Amino acid sequence: MAFFVSHSTDFVGAEPSRYFGLFNANESASTLAVELDISKALDVLDINDNHVGIDVNRAVSVQSANASYYSDKEGRKIDMKLVSGQPIQVWVDYEGTTLNVSLSPLKNQKPSRPLLSSTSINLTEIVQGRRMFVGFSGSTGSGVVNQYVLGWSFSKSMASLQKIDVSKLPKAPYPSNKNKYTSLVYDILLGLLAFLVLGLFFGAYMYRRNLYIECRRWITSLHKAHRITGPNPASRIDLVGSVVKPIGLTLEYF
Repeated sequence: MAFFVSHSTDFVGAEPSRYFGLFNANESASTLAVELDISKALDVLDINDNHVGIDVNRAVSVQSANASYYSDKEGRKIDMKLVSGQPIQVWVDYEGTTLNVSLSPLKNQKPSRPLLSSTSINLTEIVQGRRMFVGFSGSTGSGVVNQYVLGWSFSKSMASLQKIDVSKLPKAPYPSNKNKYTSLVYDILLGLLAFLVLGLFFGAYMYRRNLYIECRRWITSLHKAHRITGPNPASRIDLVGSVVKPIGLTLEYF
């Protein structure tokens, strides 16, 4: 997932299944993004599959670091797992040309030291003017990931930024074990039904095949027992059940 600031809402040129749906491999996108990346893409020089990065106009990060936060209580950095299923807080602060990115577990205070700090971000040049759009975007390629934004606050100045009360945030809708069990039962039942239908079709095919073989054997044995004479012997035999009625034929028995 990525938080982005862009000069436009038109991302037609971006790749939908890669680069967070914001960039492509070749063109500049006039977009600033802060990525929370859970995959390692070698073509954009990702450091690992659990990192935070700052992207300017393209998917190659100008700065990145392993997901972690500074604990003021312990006086050290503590690693975090972005796919742990636990909610996290992210702060993106911009002033002048400095962009700071911090993160921590949901109920922790904002760390005193940011995880990332870049002092060469000119937002006016990136968005090409004073008009801009902000939002969230993500792409997971062939993988499946549930990502939820439980709450967010945005302001053009730190003084007017509304603080989020984490106690009032909704809980993430984790898939329940009951739903997983129900889905598994449905999958098994559908598999059994498909197997039964295929079995019925196969049985019907084998029955008709065996019936055809028996008819061929019966006709072959009939020709061996009788010599059939006439201009077109095959057209002069009527088969009704197991009775043979010669019509205008001369049968010679051996």
